[in-house]
Amino acid sequence: MKVKSLAQAQANFKSGASVAGARYKAAVEATSDEDVKRASIEGQANYEAQMRDPSVLARRKSGVERGESWKAGALSKGASSIGPNMQRADGKWAKNTSPHLEVLAGLSLAPRGTDSDANIDARVKPIARALRAKKEQLKG
Repeated sequence: MKVKSLAQAQANFKSGASVAGARYKAAVEATSDEDVKRASIEGQANYEAQMRDPSVLARRKSGVERGESWKAGALSKGASSIGPNMQRADGKWAKNTSPHLEVLAGLSLAPRGTDSDANIDARVKPIARALRAKKEQLKG
């Protein structure tokens, strides 16, 4: 699989930091509290499949139903700090991204076909499996 070099990916990451705050702010502002509430409630079954602690689930559901706005904190803290934080994290980002780029670069994927389900099986799933295996390997 053809991927950008680590140097190019890192350069893209760094250059994105200068516009990250504005993009972050725009994305937060474009997201309605109702959309977040609906998606969170719809995702409850998936969350429960992973988290079996009843007290955690009750706290989460209660917070979602109250509709506490996450936007104020995201706008006041996130938008102004994301760019500088990305700049500071450049080296760590490269160190953590490099093994995954190497995995992707080493993959040989089946040619793209016309059947979307077959493409998922032959092209997407091998990527996901390879990245999951690398993640598990790195976790130790």
